[in-house]
Amino acid sequence: MEPVKTQEAVASQSTTQNTQDTPITLQTDPAKRMLQINWNMNLRRSSSGVPYLTADFVAEQGREVRLFDLRGDEELQGFLGHIPGVVRISPADISVLAKAFSPDTPIVLISNNGERAGKAAIYLELLGMKAVASLGGGMEAWKKLGYTVSRHQRVLKRVFSLENPDVGREDLMALRASLKEGQKLEGIHVDRHLGDPANVRWIRMAALLMHGKRSCVDGRDEKGVIGTPGGDAGEFLLALAAAEKVTGQRIEETVLPDLLMAYMDAFGRFYMHTDTHAANEMIRSIRQDPRLATQVPFMERAEEWRAFFDSPPQELREPLLEHLSKPEHIGCGHLRLMMLHEEDYGIRRELIEAFLRTYHTSRWNWASDLEFVVLGGAHNEGAVINVQINEDLQTFTKLPLVSPSCGGLSQFFVNHPQVSDYMRHQTALFMLAQEKLLPLRSDHRDAFLEEIRRLSQVQMMNTLGYLAKGLPVYEVCFHAERTFTLEEKGYIP
Repeated sequence: MEPVKTQEAVASQSTTQNTQDTPITLQTDPAKRMLQINWNMNLRRSSSGVPYLTADFVAEQGREVRLFDLRGDEELQGFLGHIPGVVRISPADISVLAKAFSPDTPIVLISNNGERAGKAAIYLELLGMKAVASLGGGMEAWKKLGYTVSRHQRVLKRVFSLENPDVGREDLMALRASLKEGQKLEGIHVDRHLGDPANVRWIRMAALLMHGKRSCVDGRDEKGVIGTPGGDAGEFLLALAAAEKVTGQRIEETVLPDLLMAYMDAFGRFYMHTDTHAANEMIRSIRQDPRLATQVPFMERAEEWRAFFDSPPQELREPLLEHLSKPEHIGCGHLRLMMLHEEDYGIRRELIEAFLRTYHTSRWNWASDLEFVVLGGAHNEGAVINVQINEDLQTFTKLPLVSPSCGGLSQFFVNHPQVSDYMRHQTALFMLAQEKLLPLRSDHRDAFLEEIRRLSQVQMMNTLGYLAKGLPVYEVCFHAERTFTLEEKGYIP
């Protein structure tokens, strides 16, 4: 019998395709490979052929994506400012990038509105660069979406040259020199990681409420995140479980589509993740399912599988939902543990399965903002960090998007408890307003809020106990951008 091709194998064969479809050469590192796939899936072209990426996508990227700003001194320090940690480059020196880096190096070029950067991106493509893009809409789009900027004059010293291609990455080099792969992380590593502006970008609370997302605490995510257990999916299920506990009534699956749609109308983007291991297991299972084995087309590239699961044929959706709802096919450790240990987590497995069916059906039918993110690689976390802000949260408060990748050699579990508490309160108020869909009433308010707080702590400690046992915990409190205090809080028992 011919062996089943897993998604890992599928991803590794992407270089056999036409370079116009897969512009980046194979990487063997799982995280880098997922970056390549995500880059390909998110890259857009204007009517004039300019390659660009949205500000949302660029804001979340970690150190593997190089950011170069083409603007002059006054623009970098003017109203639009610049992205913290960006490296400046003269338009006259653009061609030097093609000499300094391999053709597959992910590069984003930045200007005020994207016009200058777009022309430079096309020029670099003509020089053979395969993973280059402009920041769509430039710094104007960046600011409009609520991402914060810097106007500090230190950017004037971060000038790219062929003699110093790694300018602006000194913090990263020092961090890597102090690390061994997979080791438990010490305070000095956390300090160096968070002190590097390219590892921490900022978004205003108002922007998070309108179009942001809460990602999982999972350390395998290379992007800058607002971390909470299970991301948006975990928080949504937390609220549903608390509602059942307080009211003593089960929430029926029939109300979930309307409830999820109303939630999306209120809060925008919605995050849930899986991983390549779970995806591989699901593909194997699908290939052995007689209802699907002969119906699912043979696909070699990971992008093809992504497209298939984004919009499968109507007649295959029902059996696919069964596979998508099995614990062994769920790559988010928090959600999988909830299903396997429902009593410990205070939630019914049937409720989780109903949510998963609703989530995927909604994604297929109407909800492009329901994100289904695939993380690559194995867990390699060396610490847990709890990120706090030294002020009461307001709609204008700046929040740090922290990259879980520590020098590319280790990872953090990244948790934002303060932001999570604020957002849980908003979610609770939203749920209390859904009287036509949920059994909650106004007199449940206090008990509901308290149950969400209690259950969130129970679930968080259970997940950390399973996934982060023995790891050190650090509490990081930001007092202003790039100013923070660090305190070790012991170890996960």
